[in-house]
Amino acid sequence: MEKKSVMKKITGSREALLAVVLIVLFVIITAIKKIINEYASDIPLTVHTKDNVFSCNQKKQYNLPTTPISSIDLLKTEKLYGMSFHFKDNKSAKAFADWLEKSDHQEVRAFVNIQDVDMACRDCSKGNAINILCQKLGFMHEQIYAIGDAENDIDMLRATKHGYTFHHSPATVKQYAEGCVKSVSELIDKILKRTN
Repeated sequence: MEKKSVMKKITGSREALLAVVLIVLFVIITAIKKIINEYASDIPLTVHTKDNVFSCNQKKQYNLPTTPISSIDLLKTEKLYGMSFHFKDNKSAKAFADWLEKSDHQEVRAFVNIQDVDMACRDCSKGNAINILCQKLGFMHEQIYAIGDAENDIDMLRATKHGYTFHHSPATVKQYAEGCVKSVSELIDKILKRTN
């Protein structure tokens, strides 16, 4: 497929995609506010936007520079790309994710990533993204390779014929992978050997 053809397919859907993104952002912000009020008002939170990373309730500094905010309400005009709650340990993170799955907040999903819980709209996943890209760009799932190491990667691993994870990944992720590798470069070497 020519680059121009691919770009035309992508840009032709831009307006529809933007409308969907805005609706998704509204839904997730509304849900997150309710969740914070019910369960997590004092739990550290990181929010990734287009141009910044914001932190709320954080005493500990993480590996990236953040702009402290006092409330998520201050993000009304920001385009959200990601949101994570930070817990003291894996057990607390899993308890929060389990609570969320059983709660009335069915518009969002929680993905445990060690001691963090990443939030996304229920229908928003890396697997759905692969399905959409395959459909829009004319790729077959057998042509796609994916690699992931956490629960938020499971849908992506299931959506591809060639899903890989790392040796250190949790068993819940490994069960959906075609194989395990120690690095991304090892996977690239495997792909190149298969295609030559």
